[in-house]
Amino acid sequence: MSWPSVGIRDNYFAVVAIFEGASDHIDSSAFEAFEPSQTLDELIAAIRRDLDAKKPEAGLDRLHTYCMKRFASLVRKHEGGECGENDALHARVGRYAKLLTAQRNLTEMSERIIKSSISVFESFNSIRNSKSLAHDNPHLIQPDEARFIFDSVAALLRYVKAVDGQSFED
Repeated sequence: MSWPSVGIRDNYFAVVAIFEGASDHIDSSAFEAFEPSQTLDELIAAIRRDLDAKKPEAGLDRLHTYCMKRFASLVRKHEGGECGENDALHARVGRYAKLLTAQRNLTEMSERIIKSSISVFESFNSIRNSKSLAHDNPHLIQPDEARFIFDSVAALLRYVKAVDGQSFED
């Protein structure tokens, strides 16, 4: 069989892979504008470009920045005060987790996952600083591990979005 072009062939096999559950596509739906901001719009566009290019390791620093902005916004939205410029990501997640668990009757499992994510985000600080493009690092994290980080953070962000929409008035 002769294929009309490489692009059509690649697209065909990408669709087949999705149906077979073997897609290399990273779901970027968790990364959306949560407040009007040109900077935020550019940040999300940059994350999506890296994911579309199958380069999650190149976007980890921007993922970290997105999370910093997102959790600061959530803390502010739920009257937890302002996050300081030097507040680490895991501290912001911790503040949000306290607000969420105090204002919502979560199952023990969900509460445990939310609270354990604080240590996950604490480790993310180290990855951002020593294995991403945030600094002049000699080595980036491996693409498969970067994808795992993106998928894990995106899953938490999707859950937070769902819970936040159910728990609180916008």
